[in-house]
Amino acid sequence: MYFFAEYYWIGIILQIITIIHAIKTGRNNWIYVLIFLPFIGSVIYFVMEILPGLRGSNSFFDITLFSRGENISHLEKQLRISDTFSNRTRLASAYASRKKYDQAIEMYQSALTGMYSEDLETTQQMARVYFLSENYTLCVVHFEKALEISKQKFIRPDDEFWYALALYKSGNFEKAELAFKKHIQFHKTFDSMYYYGEMLISQGRQQEARQLFETILDQRDLIPRHLRRFHSKYVSMAKKALSSLILLRTTIPSYRFIMNNISSFNKCGL
Repeated sequence: MYFFAEYYWIGIILQIITIIHAIKTGRNNWIYVLIFLPFIGSVIYFVMEILPGLRGSNSFFDITLFSRGENISHLEKQLRISDTFSNRTRLASAYASRKKYDQAIEMYQSALTGMYSEDLETTQQMARVYFLSENYTLCVVHFEKALEISKQKFIRPDDEFWYALALYKSGNFEKAELAFKKHIQFHKTFDSMYYYGEMLISQGRQQEARQLFETILDQRDLIPRHLRRFHSKYVSMAKKALSSLILLRTTIPSYRFIMNNISSFNKCGL
């Protein structure tokens, strides 16, 4: 107690820093936690939202959303002893962390029954596992169910990006475009920009895609040092995509010129 009384100002500084970070990065769902739980809330926020970026990634999926180090055999035994919602979701999370996605999905489905049929966290986990297993259609279904439960709010910015990407991969381009634009507007991440550009190319909208890729290259020096490792692959992918678009732009007119001249020669009987 003496420590907290003596160094309370440290908690205030930490609270201010984390609130500013939450506002700037669009993590508005954390604001009340940071205000009403000054020190503890700031520590939790740092561990869950800032620390992953310091480790070289702005995506927290592969670190905390699925359990690490839990023994599957032990969890399976625990479930046999006590068939509870908690034991089912813990086992599902352990399966997902080992990339046993089919087993994870089956276990999450069995947990989403009765009074837990609309459990938000489990529904989100289902969406994430479906994404990882590349079942984008069911990923979208569960993210949209989670949105209904949470009153159209994404708990994590990464969920919003995965939802947009799943919409694109499942062919729902109209919804995907809206989701990508929203995510880019608030978070300005290169992964969203790149995949939105990729989707635009698939629709024949090369000029719009080119502008996105150029934006990525123009803004690469603005990336904080601790996030550069994560974003570097999207910078590289944007470079290649831009080169392909430029090559396509110069090749197609030449091709058309040759084909038009061949047609003219044929008409002249040459």
